[in-house]
Amino acid sequence: MITTERLQLLLRVADRALAHQIMVDDATESSRRLDQGYYDFFEEHGRPFSDSRPINPEVPEFLPVIEATRELYIARCNARQAANTAKRKLKLAVRAVERYDAASTQEAA
Repeated sequence: MITTERLQLLLRVADRALAHQIMVDDATESSRRLDQGYYDFFEEHGRPFSDSRPINPEVPEFLPVIEATRELYIARCNARQAANTAKRKLKLAVRAVERYDAASTQEAA
């Protein structure tokens, strides 16, 4: 028989799992928007180098694209942080269920 306390813990896990998935989806979407921002900028202004080297903030030639996509980059960083926070909360909720189960097993023994 499942107790009310364990049911509440399981519902918390489900809620946190859903929140984590939503945050992961948001992070993926914000990364896609940032990539599209880079693509649009380079389509309009051209790439600073003929090869497709990664964007490096320490190379002065990349400063215009960095400035143009700053808000998108900040949004991606915030979305990643939110996803990491949601993952941490999910892990804590799962651990709470594990602790409850361990304590219930010891009481039964």
